[in-house]
Amino acid sequence: MPEDQLGQELERLHAMLAAQEELTDEQREKLQQLADDIEAALGKSDAPTDFGDQIDELIRDFEVNHPTVTDLLRRIVDGLANLGI
Repeated sequence: MPEDQLGQELERLHAMLAAQEELTDEQREKLQQLADDIEAALGKSDAPTDFGDQIDELIRDFEVNHPTVTDLLRRIVDGLANLGI
């Protein structure tokens, strides 16, 4: 996945954060932190890039009740892997 497409997926994540009323404040905060961390990593070559555990935890948390969020997170994981992040 090209970096611009990953950027589009992050925009979808931001839109989803705004639209998903069922998310708890904690869930919303975790997703926002992940999006911020990924955006920082895309903008800086020296930013931390180990998102695997963070994303896996979020996927487990959202899998049952928020399948759309889970699908989006999996696409973001694939995009990061393709970029070597």
